[in-house]
Amino acid sequence: EPEPAPEPFANAASRADRNLFDRFNARDWSGIEALAAPDLVFDERRRMVRNSCGRDVWLAQFRMLFDVPASRFTTKLLATRGERLSLNLHCFTGEVAGGGGPLAMDDHCALHEVDRDGRIVAIVLFDLEDQDAAYAELDARYDVLEAELHPRMTAARIAQRRPYLDRD
Repeated sequence: EPEPAPEPFANAASRADRNLFDRFNARDWSGIEALAAPDLVFDERRRMVRNSCGRDVWLAQFRMLFDVPASRFTTKLLATRGERLSLNLHCFTGEVAGGGGPLAMDDHCALHEVDRDGRIVAIVLFDLEDQDAAYAELDARYDVLEAELHPRMTAARIAQRRPYLDRD
């Protein structure tokens, strides 16, 4: 299978997302474990699925998808903020064990946050219909990360953005 074209606004978080699914599709479980930071927080905000957990529970849940026959993820980068945040479209395919046919799972948006070493510290899932909330979370996390580095500039940017978002 050919390598995907480089994404023009890729960052450390989008590369971690791509790497996660390259390892998933290559059946490299130890590689997946290595990408997950010890303090990873998983927050699934999709309707009827609400789920929040830490690294070990997320790995156990992700392992169930990993073990689905013919399971595969694809990812498409939608947005980045700085180096440590990305928003991606995730699509999953698989087969029901024992020849039961295709396994259905809704496509969804996933926000990934990575630490300074490029390990995943947060994954937040959203329904495709909830992209406004996904982008709002991406911006809010970016504001927090940037405020640590540039507090005055971040405060000015937030103040400038508020009237625009309020249509004022």
